[in-house]
Amino acid sequence: MKKKLFYYQQITLLVISLFFCFYLLGFDNLHFSNQTWLLNGDLSQYQLGWKFYREDIWRFPLGLNPNYGITNSSSIVFSDSIPLFAIIFKILRNFLPENFQYFSLWIFICIYLQGLLSFKIIYNFTKNTLYSLISCLFFIFSTILINRSGIHLSLTAHWLILGYFYVQISELNHKDFKKHLIIYLSLLIHFYFSLILVGIFFLEKIIKFKKLK
Repeated sequence: MKKKLFYYQQITLLVISLFFCFYLLGFDNLHFSNQTWLLNGDLSQYQLGWKFYREDIWRFPLGLNPNYGITNSSSIVFSDSIPLFAIIFKILRNFLPENFQYFSLWIFICIYLQGLLSFKIIYNFTKNTLYSLISCLFFIFSTILINRSGIHLSLTAHWLILGYFYVQISELNHKDFKKHLIIYLSLLIHFYFSLILVGIFFLEKIIKFKKLK
């Protein structure tokens, strides 16, 4: 029964996330071969950074992207092209179409994880599935998330912060190790999240230290 309920929760969140993606991007823009919505403003910078990085040879450090910008000082990080996805899809580049873009997939994943982790946090306190499902919609439809999804795509990864808090309140083992993993993961997405998470981590340690005194 619990396993069935788990599947129903996941399917519900996936459907909500998919339909919300349709609303934000439009049905056509979800297609991985459609990059027309990435040709204006800051969005063009993200796609151009990825295209230069994709066509270049492998370099070290892995994010080095000298053909985009100012020679060796340029990196996939500076074009906000979501380094984590850029590296993964560069490995798969021989199997991808020429005009491939991963940003629609990124937005969908961010919306889904935003809903999933907020659901888990709320359920941890309430143990009420319906209440948790309704409550997680407030996180999915967050105006800040919606705003970033149309301007700064890498900054839609609010789920990183939710993931950190979920580890903290859960009964998982090796919590500090998992928190470190989330911080390291944030380095492959956007440094803003890394700074926020490192700040939360040290604030947490200071509070614990004061309680021990």
